[in-house]
Amino acid sequence: MITGKENLKREIGVRALTLALLNILIGSGIFVIPAIIAETLGTAAIVAYLVCGALVFLIALCFAEVASKTTISGGIYTYIERAFGPYTGFLANNLYWFGSAVIADAAIANALADTLKYFFPFLGNEVFRALFFLVVFGGLALLNIRSVKSSVRFIEFATVAKLTPLVLLLVAGTAFVSVENLRWTSIPTLNNTVEVKYKGYFLDNSVFDETTGNETITFPLTKFIPGWQIAVPLLKRGGKGTFFLPSALCYGSNPPPGIPSNAVLIFDIELIDF
Repeated sequence: MITGKENLKREIGVRALTLALLNILIGSGIFVIPAIIAETLGTAAIVAYLVCGALVFLIALCFAEVASKTTISGGIYTYIERAFGPYTGFLANNLYWFGSAVIADAAIANALADTLKYFFPFLGNEVFRALFFLVVFGGLALLNIRSVKSSVRFIEFATVAKLTPLVLLLVAGTAFVSVENLRWTSIPTLNNTVEVKYKGYFLDNSVFDETTGNETITFPLTKFIPGWQIAVPLLKRGGKGTFFLPSALCYGSNPPPGIPSNAVLIFDIELIDF
């Protein structure tokens, strides 16, 4: 057991530490990656999450074991430095810092900018995006410089802000879960030609295009807009779904006649065959 007295002030309580850990966990891995995995793996995405979760759990057990052997601060650097020496600890800590801090923060910041871009198109400009990042990270740095308590209060607020929509989605979305969609069946890929019925409408429910009666359309999936290339593979043969698509996954600033520029579109899609 490695012990030491560091005379550090205990400004972060149990509640703040717990919320800080949740804040780290609920990042791009919750808000961004699931859509990418679902697009690539379809209904098998849940298996990928279970496998990765099991692997991460094993890594967490390793950290718990080494953490139980020391009471001094330093995290991964302390663990590796004590076992393999200062140089190895230095390399490992820097690799960890670069991966979990720099790259992860960059991913979350860009995801935030991409989301806000739907409401503030100027964030698509590289200069304005860079200024946005400067304000965000500069503000966070200022909070940390001012005091630990200010940072703790912000972390608590950010964690609650992240958890609230997830809880609301879980509660409200449970009523819309279809058992049929949970069954593993063959699904279309981008290489398939699909036959669909659909209705497209704006946020005010006015319809801009639709198939009527027994009418269907048949095209290679790659010929559809990006939003459809993501949405249709989520359906099985005969499946139906309603999809809210941001302008970036529809027509963006170059829409066809009858659709406003940068419009958010809603599609009711029924996959007939593929």
